[in-house]
Amino acid sequence: MTDQILQTLRSFLHKQGSAFTAAIAFYTCLPVPSAWTLEFRGMARLAPVIGLIIGGILGGIDAGLELLGCPLLTRSALITIGGVAITGGLHLDGAIDTADGLAVTDPQRRLEVMADSLTGAFGSMAAVAILLLKTAALSDLNQGRWLALMAVAGWGRWGQLVAIARYPLSQTPRGREHF
Repeated sequence: MTDQILQTLRSFLHKQGSAFTAAIAFYTCLPVPSAWTLEFRGMARLAPVIGLIIGGILGGIDAGLELLGCPLLTRSALITIGGVAITGGLHLDGAIDTADGLAVTDPQRRLEVMADSLTGAFGSMAAVAILLLKTAALSDLNQGRWLALMAVAGWGRWGQLVAIARYPLSQTPRGREHF
């Protein structure tokens, strides 16, 4: 009986660890050893945890820059750029695609535009606006920036889970979209 429980526990922990490493690989550009098993199915539920980790990394970088005497606005810009770098621009790319798609009135053409890898004028304007607003908002925070970075990164990725659960897919899943 005890051996069966231990085996079940080992299997559960291995599966959760594989989903966690898959979430790190998918949501960030952080290196994951190639020998590690990646289980992409169901990893979306870990997005808020990955967000907290990303926020913690950015908070640590921000604290280091503060110790070096880096001005607040410069730190804010560097942290905004760092967030894009850590995530590989995953969410920024999604916002760009969405902005380009919203500029098209025909629903079928909208999906085609959103799937296109090229960035249009509306996507470019959205990217600039998002990056400027993030930098400006972060520069308004004088205290507790590390906590704010963790909360925003975790909360934002939690919103993804709400969207997955609440809204239907706009098209048939392909590739890794079934996570």
